[in-house]
Amino acid sequence: MMTNITHICVFMALLLMAISCNSEADRVYNLVGFKKYQTFNEYTMKADGVAKRAPFVYVHSSGNRIIVASSDKLRKLAAYTYHPDAKYWSSIIVNTDGVDTIYRFFYNDTIIEQRIGYCSVPDSSYEEHRVKLFIKIYMKTKHNCVSIRPDTVNDYYDTNRFVKLRDLCRNYKKRCRDLSKIDDRIYDGDEGYLDFEKIISGDSMIYCSRVKKGLILEKFPFGSLGEWGTGPGFSGSEKSWEYNEEASYTREGAYYDWPRLKHYVDVSPVPANGNVTYKDGCETRMLKNKWLKGKEYIVDLMIDERGQVLKAELRSSGGNEAQDQWVLKMARRFRYRRPAMRDGEAVKCWHWVLLEFTE
Repeated sequence: MMTNITHICVFMALLLMAISCNSEADRVYNLVGFKKYQTFNEYTMKADGVAKRAPFVYVHSSGNRIIVASSDKLRKLAAYTYHPDAKYWSSIIVNTDGVDTIYRFFYNDTIIEQRIGYCSVPDSSYEEHRVKLFIKIYMKTKHNCVSIRPDTVNDYYDTNRFVKLRDLCRNYKKRCRDLSKIDDRIYDGDEGYLDFEKIISGDSMIYCSRVKKGLILEKFPFGSLGEWGTGPGFSGSEKSWEYNEEASYTREGAYYDWPRLKHYVDVSPVPANGNVTYKDGCETRMLKNKWLKGKEYIVDLMIDERGQVLKAELRSSGGNEAQDQWVLKMARRFRYRRPAMRDGEAVKCWHWVLLEFTE
């Protein structure tokens, strides 16, 4: 009898030990203490919306710790820690391959993201050591992102990381050069800062330069998880600044004085008719013409304050003048039920449209 009691006590002790040693990932997998929401807002650090579409998120909040996991990837989670003394949240992501580390800080509706890339190099004894290869810093708000390239890889880490990064982000215009003033093409290794606007169009979220036409920081798919689903943030690729020479990823157009001043509008013209979708954030129309099957044209439309097309121009010729003229004729027939808007007023703008042809 005593042996059975002893066995039961040992079993219960082992069970309690196993439960207490569970990792956060195991806790998420078992969904103990988690609640369902549509997404999680990292600017306010609060769960957002009733879960109506998959994927959604599971959120667990306790004291100074929040754990968030996507419903389709339960063991891939984001963990946030609150620091009451300085009043900010933090999250650290270390890639399993050890290539880079992402430090993220959240305060006052602002997100600071620092990505440190490493590489392994041999020393004189041929033993490999990790050295810092680059540091990339991003300051995000609900409407834009500033990409900051410091002039050294030795600052803004280790001791007082958050305080140093916050100070840099507060004073980046004084401490770094404005890369948008460079006339030549901007390369990824150039030191300085660039300001990017966040544009959500269709199923894409795009960060594009406020000044440099066609300069894109990053393009994310945008689904039911909203911006949280694009995390943890920007890629560490040295090609993260990408040029699209044919597009401004307007929002989706520009002032009538474009390209002299390139003043982008706040709201794109809204199509009134036609088979319209959005491909990579660009208004895309499917047209039928067996002679043009498989071809694509990019057309610039000048649209007035009433939503009427005043002018249509091809970015490049398809090689057949008759076909080019037919494409322009069709483009001039496009109608828009709402014009472009800037500062709450209807404005004339140039607006580019991708045309795809089927039989």
